[in-house]
Amino acid sequence: MTTVYLRNIFTGLAFVLVLSSAIMNASGPGGGYSNAPNESNCTSCHSGSIITSGNSNLNNFRFKGNFTGNGYIPDSTYTLEVTFKQSGISKFGFEITCLDNTNSPAGTFTNTNGRTSKTTAVNGGKTREYIQHTSTGTASVGTDSTRWTFEWKAPSANLGKLTFYAVVMATNSNSQNSGDAVYGKQFQISPSALLPVANPHSKDSISCAGYTIQLNGGASNAPTSFSWKLTGGSPATSSVQNPTVSYTTAGTKQAILTVRNSKGISLPDTMNIVVNATPAAVILNGASASVCQGDSLLLNANTSTNPQVSYLWLHNNKTTRSVYVKDSASYQVKVTANTNGCARTSAPFKLNWFALPTIAIAKTSVSDSFCEHYTETFTAGGTDIDSVYWYLNGVLSRRTKSLSTVFTGSSNVNVTAVAKSVNACKSNLSNTLVLKRIPRLFPTAFVSSKTTSTIRLSWKKTNGISAYTYKLNAGGFQGTSSDSTLELSGLQPNTTYNVTIRSAQASPCGFSDSSFAIRTNACSNLTYSVALDPPRLCAGEQLTVRVTGLFNARYSLAFNNGSFGKDTTFSFTPVKSDSIRIDLIDSLSPTCPPIIEKYAYTVDTLPDTDTSLGATSVNNCSGNYTMTVPAVYGSYRFFKNNTLVFSGAAASHTFTGLSSGDKLTAEGIINTCSRVYGPIAFTLNPAPLASFTYSRNWKTYTFTADAGNNTSYVWKAGSDVIGNTATLVKDMSAYNLSNIVVKLVTESTLACRDSSEQTIEVPDMLSLKSFDSESFRLYPNPFNTFLNAEHTDGGFEVLVSDQLGRVFLNLYSAESTLIIPASDWPQGVYHITLRSDQGQVRTYTLNKL
Repeated sequence: MTTVYLRNIFTGLAFVLVLSSAIMNASGPGGGYSNAPNESNCTSCHSGSIITSGNSNLNNFRFKGNFTGNGYIPDSTYTLEVTFKQSGISKFGFEITCLDNTNSPAGTFTNTNGRTSKTTAVNGGKTREYIQHTSTGTASVGTDSTRWTFEWKAPSANLGKLTFYAVVMATNSNSQNSGDAVYGKQFQISPSALLPVANPHSKDSISCAGYTIQLNGGASNAPTSFSWKLTGGSPATSSVQNPTVSYTTAGTKQAILTVRNSKGISLPDTMNIVVNATPAAVILNGASASVCQGDSLLLNANTSTNPQVSYLWLHNNKTTRSVYVKDSASYQVKVTANTNGCARTSAPFKLNWFALPTIAIAKTSVSDSFCEHYTETFTAGGTDIDSVYWYLNGVLSRRTKSLSTVFTGSSNVNVTAVAKSVNACKSNLSNTLVLKRIPRLFPTAFVSSKTTSTIRLSWKKTNGISAYTYKLNAGGFQGTSSDSTLELSGLQPNTTYNVTIRSAQASPCGFSDSSFAIRTNACSNLTYSVALDPPRLCAGEQLTVRVTGLFNARYSLAFNNGSFGKDTTFSFTPVKSDSIRIDLIDSLSPTCPPIIEKYAYTVDTLPDTDTSLGATSVNNCSGNYTMTVPAVYGSYRFFKNNTLVFSGAAASHTFTGLSSGDKLTAEGIINTCSRVYGPIAFTLNPAPLASFTYSRNWKTYTFTADAGNNTSYVWKAGSDVIGNTATLVKDMSAYNLSNIVVKLVTESTLACRDSSEQTIEVPDMLSLKSFDSESFRLYPNPFNTFLNAEHTDGGFEVLVSDQLGRVFLNLYSAESTLIIPASDWPQGVYHITLRSDQGQVRTYTLNKL
């Protein structure tokens, strides 16, 4: 027997014979040489081309199996056979695989004898199985012929028609890669005729969104179960033979039916259903509402311009978009598309009633009449009252949360009320309460006459007055001379008398008083005038009283019960409010009593409070200072350098724009009294310098205050306190890939504060690694919109090459940091070379996302 060496005959994705160094691989070619789609065949190693047509030997390339019903049944195992015959050939090789119509592996192979073996290969991310020859299987099994048998288990699902791709090689046994013949052939196998065939159908092939469709499932070969996949439908799946389904959206929908019988599952059969758009039907008022009994509500249906729609309200057959409703009931509207007739009925809208509140009002007094002016309390009672609207003579006067209110007035009035409930329902108008005005009655046409010792009053009697009495000064009431006159005698001359005439009338007015101040005639002929300077003064000030007009008169004068004399001027310092008494004697009328006059004056006093503000000077870090004095005065005035800057009722004032050396004072005023506070000397302390600079070294930032002689430093990143020294070295990776506001707050030795802030851009330094050396850094990796390149020792050059080594970017930076924009670079691998001015060179390979 001739020894045949088989090596690397097949290197593809199917059952193929492969030759390497012109020697056939005795153990098979390996997976991927079955001449299936995207695979090679034996000609990868053997000269010539694969023969797939036009050769009579192809008729001897045969494939068969113990299939039932002329096809495969899912999950069934079959014994398959590949045979070939060619005259003069005694050595053969082969490879076979099975694919579905998407070129995906179909079924699984099992090796059953020593002439074959099983192998695999990955193609397009999927693992294909192959049966190939072995060294034993290269020998013929008859004159010029060969045969290979193996098992194949069909896929678990009905995948439709499957294709077996097979390659056979007939060798000339010359130990060379020439002279051999490679044949390729395809064998197709369909699902078994014993499997059921699905036949879905429906009465309604055109429907409307939201409608229910009845589907009918038919099939051949005695189906035992049905499975529907209803894309976009409700339900989405069903195992019922004749299910109902509805679709909420318009479009062409698929109802896909597969059936099962005792042999297996059918291929899915798809039925298209055209679903037209159904307009929305919505009552825009919501699901329910409540109105006060007797009120109505306007219900509005949704609008639609595409499609145009018509409306039908189901409770009254109105065809308008809006209707008024008032009964407590449920309401629905049907909205129909004018283009396709599809319609939808809205969810019910429930209208409820709120019961109306009730009200009755009452008043405190029993009488309906009042004298001149009334003050009356009215109270409401009833059910479900939240607030009360009160009306006077039909005009709304007020609304109260309380059930009681007080009205005052002086004219006839009708009082009514309306109650409002918590649901804003209003009651009917309440009962009416009437108040009638009874005027007071007074005598009229008063006439008076007087002497030095008598006063006579007369008047006209008024109808309705039943009696008259009088009172003189503080005495009691007594009867008058008649019902129209009053005679008073025995009075003192030049004296003022207070006379009250009281008239009596029926209830509710009772008594009414008419009062007069009448001065009897003077006994003396002196004429004079009195002046107080000032009539109102502050405690501690001097008051001067002057009597004028007595020139050439003969008189004696006394002040405050003092000695009589000729002096008409009197000065003193009062301590409280009182009156000054003046006694004046007419020397030419010795029988006349002294003339006594009293003139009141007012003495104001300052509050008993500290007159000092404590400090006489103040230091401040700004040009503003608020000066505050005791809040015990009626008004205040504030002065800056003796210039008035504020006057008003506030006890404090904030001075602005102050400079060192300014003098601040304040004055508190009560009536005629005033008190001055201050002066306070103002000194402006200079503000500290709060500016700063910063630099970055990879993750570490160095922040340096411009002024290093302040007493305190507080550094903040956002709301976080990150340090309290004049120079701060901080790892900022906690603020990775963000713009963070860094703020410095500093305080000087004079306790003045200031602050400044800068927005710091922190690049991505955490999750992405960087390339770095002793002096170079390049990050992030991978990168997207930008790259950061750094060199700690000065300027450097950047060369960017694509994955083929082509340089497309050359940059130079004289600074230690360079940001390279990269958002428009294609995704892929880039080679980046950094070259320093000192000759240092470093090349990095990075990935662009």
